[in-house]
Amino acid sequence: MNLKVTAGLVVVALVVGWVAYINPFASDEEVAEEAPWFYQVEMDDIVDIQITHRDDSVGFFRTDQNWWSFKDPVDVPPSLFRWGGIVLLLSGPQTRRDLSATATKIEDPAEYGLDDPQTVVDIGLRGGRLLQFRLGEKTTDGEQYYAQVEGFDDLFLIVSDWGDVISRIAQDPPIPKWYPKRDISELMAFNVVYDNPASADTPAVLFRPAEDGSGWTVRDLQDKDGEPTPVDAERWSQIVPLLSGPPGVTVEGPLVEGGDFSPWGIDEESRAFEFRFLGVTDSGTEFMDGYLLRIGDKSPDGRWYYAKPEDPVRPENNQEYRLPVLLLDAKWTEDLLDLAVNAPIAQDAEPSQNN
Repeated sequence: MNLKVTAGLVVVALVVGWVAYINPFASDEEVAEEAPWFYQVEMDDIVDIQITHRDDSVGFFRTDQNWWSFKDPVDVPPSLFRWGGIVLLLSGPQTRRDLSATATKIEDPAEYGLDDPQTVVDIGLRGGRLLQFRLGEKTTDGEQYYAQVEGFDDLFLIVSDWGDVISRIAQDPPIPKWYPKRDISELMAFNVVYDNPASADTPAVLFRPAEDGSGWTVRDLQDKDGEPTPVDAERWSQIVPLLSGPPGVTVEGPLVEGGDFSPWGIDEESRAFEFRFLGVTDSGTEFMDGYLLRIGDKSPDGRWYYAKPEDPVRPENNQEYRLPVLLLDAKWTEDLLDLAVNAPIAQDAEPSQNN
């Protein structure tokens, strides 16, 4: 082969190799910058939480039995429908830190509402460690909060949905339905079921206010054709205070997983109280809300009955996956159970036609 031709081929090969190496036609691949963490802790390390939003404040702590309780009321677990993911959220959100090329440090906290933050969250960690973060004003588009971790002057942007969920815990604490005392005027219905209602001889009664406002009525749920009948006013006046809810209710031991309450004498055919009252959704729609207490055995000391709370408003497969065993005052429980077999029906009362 001609030496000139050979030399030319070598040059061509070198050029092709160099072009392939540097590949000037390839577009520059953009490397996405990973969003920085506002802070990050292990969820299981969190043992104490205090959330303050303006004038509202609420606290929680992890008990020795590894379930979460309010600090006040103590030994009352938050409703898991709202609380279930809060600890995970508080383990740390990813966020944006850079506001511009130069504004990554806080020089004037007032510029971002961080001198008087809307929300302050104190997180206690195992080993006595503490972490506090603050949420200031929202950005002009309302999509993010300005935020800061105590002890650092870095400025962060936190998605507003995350901040709103955390702040709402202080504004509207996740108190379980069975805990608050309710005025009788709030009660729309009260049922007492003595064992399995499917049994023809099981006492079961329903108490409801008369539609004409004349007082309360009672109906035998086992009598399919039965009509509501006015209650005896004198006896009913002694019962009304009991319907505000169980006095001194507390929790027995850790929350139960898996739904097996048989050690406390509770199953799906146990006696039950059902309280119904008006509820309002976040959008303002009213609905019939309520809770059910399924009654089990009496405690060995005779002071309490074991009970399991249930939510009749939610589908059966959407119940809370961890539930407490409640301790209900024995006398309160027995007085209400007696209504199923000794209903306070007014003497010579005619069945109500308007209920």
